[in-house]
Amino acid sequence: MVEDIIMRIGYITHGFPPLIGGTETHNYSCVKYLSERGHQVEVIIPTTKSYLQENFEHLDNQIISEKSYKLPELKNVTIHYFFTNRFRGYYEIWRKIKEIEKDGKIDVFDIHHMYYALAFPQKRNIVCSLHFPDFSFPCIYVPSVYKEEYYTLKCPSFKKCIKCIGIYPYLKWQTARYHATQVITKYMVKTNYIKNLMQKNNTLKNKIEVIPFWIKTDKILEQSKSQVSIDRIDTGNIVFGFIGRLDIYKGPLLVLKAFSKLFKKRKNLKLCFLGDGSFRKELETFSRDNGLQDSVIFLGAIPHAKIFKYFSIIDIFVFAQWYSNHNWALLEAMSTKKPVIATRTVDIAEVLKDKYSALLAEPTTDSLVEKMEEILNSPELAKKLAENAFKTIKTRHKIENLEKYEELLYKVAKKDKL
Repeated sequence: MVEDIIMRIGYITHGFPPLIGGTETHNYSCVKYLSERGHQVEVIIPTTKSYLQENFEHLDNQIISEKSYKLPELKNVTIHYFFTNRFRGYYEIWRKIKEIEKDGKIDVFDIHHMYYALAFPQKRNIVCSLHFPDFSFPCIYVPSVYKEEYYTLKCPSFKKCIKCIGIYPYLKWQTARYHATQVITKYMVKTNYIKNLMQKNNTLKNKIEVIPFWIKTDKILEQSKSQVSIDRIDTGNIVFGFIGRLDIYKGPLLVLKAFSKLFKKRKNLKLCFLGDGSFRKELETFSRDNGLQDSVIFLGAIPHAKIFKYFSIIDIFVFAQWYSNHNWALLEAMSTKKPVIATRTVDIAEVLKDKYSALLAEPTTDSLVEKMEEILNSPELAKKLAENAFKTIKTRHKIENLEKYEELLYKVAKKDKL
């Protein structure tokens, strides 16, 4: 347990309080825990009006202003929203920090993106957490040309990078990565694989701490038992579920193609997409063109606080990202005691074991179909996978990891406390 020393913490992120998705949930759990421990937390949220407009329906009519405000359920927390743009964003974060620190210095910052380091002209007490693929290669979030081979956790060649994202984003990435290594004190990563990857990219070994995500498994399990009625899903249907943003690199089309092949053999199947995104129209078009419009259901974006009851309609979860499957949605699925099929990625080997806690497939249609058939043909296997996945999540991703997170913040801040 961390010593009872109160810290003032600057928390720089986006999507707070939770709109949809795992990143926002992670943010909220951190801030809530720190608040309950008595720490003073300044949540700094640089955002755009378009982002809020796209997600405003999920805010439950909460008014978001550019002024600082508090939420009743979060004591000791002040939220600072401000609108920015891509050219002045980091300067405006720096200005906001200066404004906040007029009444006292912030002891330690938690930034949730490497690029936020550009808001700090010199070294501060900073923990960088959550997003790390961007530290190792630049083409994961903003590729102008999609190619499957770009989505591997390997540092790509200069030529590939320029062709994929252009010269300006590439130079920005190189600049941000170099600057981050100068000003960030510690990096918090979720797997040893990411740690090893960062070390290969010249990040100092003693700067990296591995702390797996934490999740309230029992709460999710209880909520996932709720009964929800969905049109086109009847008793006797077996429902595959995809959870996540409908972007091409998350693999929804791969799942849909595999389902299409399997549906030709078994007609009592349904596929349910929980999430929304830019790729939804292409998925809907594929469904219509292949006569699947009555068997593929798009539920759209669901506020995270309400999503777990929809887990009750899913019998088997499928995750099909090419570059990484270790995400919050996977952990939530494992918490429901439902079987999981996932594409085999390097980082997933630290979480799931093939034929023990999940079925791992290659990122191809035929491999996914094979695993989907295998789990359909063996209810005993499905039950075993679900039970072992639940044991894994309870052991590795326990809520007590929040204490390790708090301890890391304290270690970074304590030199100014002593």
